[in-house]
Amino acid sequence: MSSIFKFNPLTAASYLWKIRKAPVVPIPKTNAYPLFQGKPSFIARWALVILSFDVMYMGNMVYECLEGGQLYHNPFEKVKPKKADESTTETPTKPLWTRMAFAAFHVGIGGFVAAFLISQRASWVRSMTVVRPISTKPGSTKPTRIFIEVAGHPTGYGHSMLIKDCALAPTKMNKDIMMILAGRDGKFAFHPVGSTIGGKQMPATGDIAKVNMLKIWKELGGKIELSAN
Repeated sequence: MSSIFKFNPLTAASYLWKIRKAPVVPIPKTNAYPLFQGKPSFIARWALVILSFDVMYMGNMVYECLEGGQLYHNPFEKVKPKKADESTTETPTKPLWTRMAFAAFHVGIGGFVAAFLISQRASWVRSMTVVRPISTKPGSTKPTRIFIEVAGHPTGYGHSMLIKDCALAPTKMNKDIMMILAGRDGKFAFHPVGSTIGGKQMPATGDIAKVNMLKIWKELGGKIELSAN
């Protein structure tokens, strides 16, 4: 399960804070060039399902803590049926500070996992479209823009950025993953192998997809960084 982050929820949370100001706009259909079309990572595609389990776990554990019963379950404990004449004793309630501490612990764990999952949906690219705006004045040209649609966006919407301000770079974690570095607007990861680049289907193995991506990116005026990020 490839990820642009190692499982570091603090990094994931900081990334979400960084990308919060990047606007999401409709991707134009006129004069648009389909640069990339691919499949996001497994985590990005199934993040909402995993997030629902995370919320259920967090809610259940917080309830268990605040209710005052057992703060954590012992899977090795054997439950023996009580005899009919055996009196039942009520489980003693834990102190309030203990219950609050355990509840805060579970909220923190659940929040970290949620930040990580949402950051994956906000960073894995589904498609990239390059648009060269048509100038209304003779002799003037408008800069080329790239629209990056990630896993968390509705279909047909993406982040609009100037391609000259973005850089294409490899990653340290996986040689088959490339990244778009968009300065203060964050970074976006994608799998070039097995995807569609420039309207052509790329093979699922080898370096042909990466070579084609680098070639087209350079022709469009984008920057290339050779150092892995």
